[in-house]
Amino acid sequence: MFVVDSDRNLKGIVNVDDMAKLQKKGETSVDSVLEENVYITTPETSIADLLPIALKANYPVAVVNDDKRLMGVVDRATIIAEVGGELEDITPTDLSSE
Repeated sequence: MFVVDSDRNLKGIVNVDDMAKLQKKGETSVDSVLEENVYITTPETSIADLLPIALKANYPVAVVNDDKRLMGVVDRATIIAEVGGELEDITPTDLSSE
């Protein structure tokens, strides 16, 4: 889950399992499990340019403005599917026939 402040400025991301553990402990702050190294992009970034990020990230890519205000998210599968047409031309080499 993406974490934002009251102005929707992106602060980081937390794992759902970590959130459940915090809830069981009765903790109300996510600071102890907040991951601040997050893959982000801007609305102007093309889907094709997001492919390298999508292949590295284990979560959706946050779309932010210049002030790091969260504007939305782009799911990894969406990025890969959109670029998929370009990837269909890439085929593996059949080494058994050589």
